[in-house]
Amino acid sequence: MREPAQPAGFRVSGGVAGNERVTNRRGRLVRPSEQATFPVMANPTGNPQHLIASHPHNTHSLTHGAYSPRAREPRAREIAEQVMAAPWATELDELGALELGRLEALIERLDSAIHRSRGKPKRDYIAMRMRATKELREWCEQYGMTPHARAHWAAQLGRPTLADDIAARRAERNGNG
Repeated sequence: MREPAQPAGFRVSGGVAGNERVTNRRGRLVRPSEQATFPVMANPTGNPQHLIASHPHNTHSLTHGAYSPRAREPRAREIAEQVMAAPWATELDELGALELGRLEALIERLDSAIHRSRGKPKRDYIAMRMRATKELREWCEQYGMTPHARAHWAAQLGRPTLADDIAARRAERNGNG
């Protein structure tokens, strides 16, 4: 018969078989109910079907997903596709569009967290949302997705280019000279 193994940090001393004294690291007596009754290793060869380093689709404890990039990524890609559908978007804009999508997905998840929480956690989520909103606003300005940015872009189109300005000055100088 195999003897039950003791967890690390326990010592067995003296006594007749079955009446040994088991003490913990501090030398205090451990009750029999607290002693381990399992072999040193339950399954020494392992079970390869169940030995997975990470469980990629485990969302059992996911509540709002604000801290989970994996939970936010599908929505972020949807938003990025919408941004890339704009007529001015090129392949070079893809990384920025994905960042816009990630920020918007984060804000959506933070809104969910704010709705579900109370007290200090709620204040923390609100502070995070404010920071994310500020960063989203900056990205939207860069992509011309705000009224101000579009007005600025249209004003730039209405102005003459540097080459036009130089040509006009030369024509003025040559006409007056």
